[in-house]
Amino acid sequence: QSETFVATIPKVIDGILTPQKQRFIILKCGHTITKEKAGVVDFSDIVSFKGHKPFPFQLTAAERVVKADFKVLLRLDVGLGKTVITLMLIRKYWKQLTPLVIVCKSSLTVQWMMEWLDWVPGKLVQVIENGRDKPNEGFRAFIVSMDLIAPRWNKKKKAMVGGLPWLKDYKFKTIIFDEIQHVKNPDAARTQFVQDLVAETPYMFQLSGTPIKNNFGEYFNALNMLEPNVFRYRSQFYDTYVEHYFDDYGRLHSGGLKKSRYDDFKHATKKFIIDYKRQDVMPDLPEIFRQYRFFNLTVEDTDAYGKEMNTFLEAYDEAEYMSGQDKFAAKQAIGASLMRMRQIVGLAKVEPVVEGVLEWLDGNDEEIDILNGFVIDKIGDKAKPLRAKPKIIIFIHHIDVGTVLQSNLDVELMKRDIAPCARLLGGMGAKSVPVEEEFRENPKRRVLIASTLAAGEGKNFQFCTNAVLMERQWNPPNEEQAEGRFPRPGTTASQVNVVYPVAVGTVDEYLAELVEKKRVDLKTVEGKWGSAAESEIMTELTLRLATEGRKKWRP
Repeated sequence: QSETFVATIPKVIDGILTPQKQRFIILKCGHTITKEKAGVVDFSDIVSFKGHKPFPFQLTAAERVVKADFKVLLRLDVGLGKTVITLMLIRKYWKQLTPLVIVCKSSLTVQWMMEWLDWVPGKLVQVIENGRDKPNEGFRAFIVSMDLIAPRWNKKKKAMVGGLPWLKDYKFKTIIFDEIQHVKNPDAARTQFVQDLVAETPYMFQLSGTPIKNNFGEYFNALNMLEPNVFRYRSQFYDTYVEHYFDDYGRLHSGGLKKSRYDDFKHATKKFIIDYKRQDVMPDLPEIFRQYRFFNLTVEDTDAYGKEMNTFLEAYDEAEYMSGQDKFAAKQAIGASLMRMRQIVGLAKVEPVVEGVLEWLDGNDEEIDILNGFVIDKIGDKAKPLRAKPKIIIFIHHIDVGTVLQSNLDVELMKRDIAPCARLLGGMGAKSVPVEEEFRENPKRRVLIASTLAAGEGKNFQFCTNAVLMERQWNPPNEEQAEGRFPRPGTTASQVNVVYPVAVGTVDEYLAELVEKKRVDLKTVEGKWGSAAESEIMTELTLRLATEGRKKWRP
């Protein structure tokens, strides 16, 4: 090419006169080619089917997406409406962005469909529910579970099976990937499939409140798909932007963003990373108030934990003198023992958590306004306040811990004429939606037991402002994802209370200290680009148990 210039030409799109920028490229041979660049339309007239209007910052975010040529990462805090912003753009730029596909977790397909019906009324969308589903004629928008898109290895058949190969042949204009952090592994079939799909797609929306969870290098895939000319090589990205450090065993790890490169990175991504923090755009939403409740193990739990601690220390000491495969096997034994100690402590928490929850229920027995009507999921329902006795959610990690907790709680709830606990498990997919709705709308259902990871994405708990995070996660962002389900538009509370029970002198106390330290570390470099590698926390925890834990349990 020899010359390029841009001109604005008015065009009619969906009956709206839209200023459309065109880039004219004059080739050396004398021919001219054009590339359209959409002009910004007026978003202020958008009203959802239920009568909701976007917030001002959502209007601004939508305009920024248009200016970025619809290739963006919407990196908004949980609860700020990444879905709403996306659907506003689809509604206004329907012809330009379709056909399109929305890729999300299986548990969120129904949620996306419900939001679509509210914010994009009159436009058809098809939910692809299994690998046998084919696109219906006349549909220009699809919602697909990320578990379906790529083929998977079948051990019995010893071959790759499944997947949705027709996606590559459909010639989509737009791919929308919800929770983009799930394509961080470059060797995964899902990541490679998405990369191939994006290569043939003009526009891409990436959505995530936490695009990186372990180290800054996880950012590369997302950035490469948006701006391959800027972020072309993985090795170069790591050398330029990612900190590296050695752990106590002399192993090299990737960390956060190099502080010396923060300004460079911000400049390179300012066009396509749209970043909003809750305290900046919605300061009136309630703050998270964390409370730590410490307790001692019972005699029975102390005996079980002590035996497992001895097993852990024996494996740790043996590993010091091993090498090769023997050392690898010893480290696996250490990890397995560590998991069993966490499980023992999780079960030990059942009694104090049950006591605490019952005390809270007895002390909060009066009806209050728990939702001001902003969020009503059923299409066609009119927004109305929700009044009921306060509800509480208990987040767990181990299934058996949740089962024992539910059994013990249900007995006591029956005595108080309170409905048994609702339960959200991992792997429920779309089946989790009616559980969430029933918990919200049934005044007698006051307790929900939920998997921290399963309930940490795509759920709306603004009708509830009390929680217990019963079992800690390795990674602070996973806990904050769960906490972020509460402070959302519609809540009537001034703060969200989250209780963290801690078993004194156990793996639980050491892990709590490390996770909180990591939470502080993640706020460095303007709170955006820290590192919280799970492997790093596990390594530090192992060392703490082998030193401080040894002193307590082997005096």
